[in-house]
Amino acid sequence: MPVPEAETMLHETFARLQEQFAAGVQHVAGPELSIADFLLFHCVGFFRLAPALAALFDSFPLVKTWYARMQAYGHGKPRPISSESAIAYAYHHDPLPHGTTVRPDAGFAAGDAVTVLPH
Repeated sequence: MPVPEAETMLHETFARLQEQFAAGVQHVAGPELSIADFLLFHCVGFFRLAPALAALFDSFPLVKTWYARMQAYGHGKPRPISSESAIAYAYHHDPLPHGTTVRPDAGFAAGDAVTVLPH
């Protein structure tokens, strides 16, 4: 994608996020931290490597604040284990519980069968 087109799209995206954060929404997809935050965080990291796009980022202070919060999570600390140990650990432990929520206006409910089609 040409830089001018990317810059326009990025400006629109950052402007929406700036408004959302100004309204008190703390994360990209709503009030709770989600995978959307981590996905966008990595994309923004790459955008910041292009000088024209990095300058654009600087004009959205609340987006920069969100980025700094995300950066504070760090990259974790890997702990190498063998495949046998990983399988044994998984076998002897239950998965962590997680909430299953579907927006009421989504048109389907949790547990409904869905079909994913190519775009």
